[in-house]
Amino acid sequence: LERSDEERSPVAMAFILGTWALVLAILFAFGAVCISSYNIFMHLVNYNRPLMQRYVVRILLIVPIYSVMSVLSLSFPRAHLYFDTLRDIWEAVVIYCF
Repeated sequence: LERSDEERSPVAMAFILGTWALVLAILFAFGAVCISSYNIFMHLVNYNRPLMQRYVVRILLIVPIYSVMSVLSLSFPRAHLYFDTLRDIWEAVVIYCF
């Protein structure tokens, strides 16, 4: 259950709407995208077991998608529903592949 904006404490709302939350989100998302991109790259360079690595790469793509969509949701709070929908669609695709 999510709380409405009226039920959240003023301190929590100040952090969420402030620049610190966005800066931290961008830093951690950048780190996650870099690490995940390196792992994806290494799997594609060493593509020895294509049947298994195809699924691994799809799973690894969840990390950058989640992190970028989270930053976008934090940057544009009114459009978070669209970003969450795109994230959930990719998650459904990955689960469907199994």
